[in-house]
Amino acid sequence: MKGEVKLPLFYTMGALADLGNVTPHVLRSLLRECGVRRVRAGRKVLIPTAELAKKVPLLFQSLQVVESLRRRREQGKSRS
Repeated sequence: MKGEVKLPLFYTMGALADLGNVTPHVLRSLLRECGVRRVRAGRKVLIPTAELAKKVPLLFQSLQVVESLRRRREQGKSRS
């Protein structure tokens, strides 16, 4: 579908905190308060994107905007 932004299935806690410009501790508290389930993979804590879409829609929408802007910037660089 044209215009649809494809997001990764999971974000690491650190990557998501960086995107939101908050500390991982603040993000962890927010996600816990919203009832977002986390997945552990070894030492990494992963946040399912589908959980964000359901339980924290404003954060999910922000991720879509950030990803869209990042891809546009990459496309602009590849054309130069």
